[in-house]
Amino acid sequence: RYTMALTGTPWRSDAIPIALANYVSKDNRLLVDYRYDLTQAIKDGVCRSPHITLFDNELINVIENKNKRSFTSIAEFLFKSGLSYFEIITHNEIIREILKHGIIQLNKERRISPDAGGLIVAASVSHAGQIQLLLAELGESSEVVTYQEEDPESLIRQFKRSCQKWIISIGMISEGTNIPRLRVCCYLSLVTTELYFKQVLGRILRTQYSPVETGYLLVPAHPRLLEYSNRIAEEVPHYAVIKSLGESESDDLFDSSLEMSRQTLGENTEREKDIQPPQSFQVDMNTPQGLLSSWYDSSVDSFGRFQQKVFSL
Repeated sequence: RYTMALTGTPWRSDAIPIALANYVSKDNRLLVDYRYDLTQAIKDGVCRSPHITLFDNELINVIENKNKRSFTSIAEFLFKSGLSYFEIITHNEIIREILKHGIIQLNKERRISPDAGGLIVAASVSHAGQIQLLLAELGESSEVVTYQEEDPESLIRQFKRSCQKWIISIGMISEGTNIPRLRVCCYLSLVTTELYFKQVLGRILRTQYSPVETGYLLVPAHPRLLEYSNRIAEEVPHYAVIKSLGESESDDLFDSSLEMSRQTLGENTEREKDIQPPQSFQVDMNTPQGLLSSWYDSSVDSFGRFQQKVFSL
């Protein structure tokens, strides 16, 4: 008798070896008998080509007790501010920026495939509600699916069979959920492990009608997510990698973010798991879209220009 072990993510986030697996060489690489990678899956028409857009900001200002500090990227903010990634993914202006691009892309997809849908991955139930309200302000309706629902699986099945545009989930739609009509994903989760990132990416890579399709993932430029995106680009070397920046922006910012990610990958992530926002800060939003007069209970004071790095595979 033989046992066949199959997985799309052959590693653990805690770096503990997988049971019954063989590891070789000094760096303990996993030895597999057969590998069916993303490159081959795209060639065979099994998977869509991933298109990953990372959103960064060139000027993040933080005010605490009338003291102002500025950071030139999300990576620098996380590395030097002492604040958590929660501050980024729950900030209204960050959410709006990513949602706007998601809406534009999904509308393009629906011109070709009218049932194309979008997934938004949230960090908590309250975060999902915040995203739903901001999405409604942008004229888009959505379905929220969380563990608090009486029958979340039924809601997912209904969405799968419908033509509704958006579904917002915390952890209900990741590994094993098959909704081929999902084409666009806005990743606003607090989880920054490679395992979960690739599981979510897989939700938008299943081909539906044509062997030549694209799945679009939009994420904040957290240094870990940037590094994972680089690895995916390296897995599919024969496809073009396109970098899209503003007129006066250089790639140095993203290169330094990637280098910084290597310094922070080994850090304890408990700080990121603390999703309670601080209560003693004020925020004003100064963006290219205009000055927002409201003051928010957050540690981020203002943002400069948003930038994008695009991996088109």
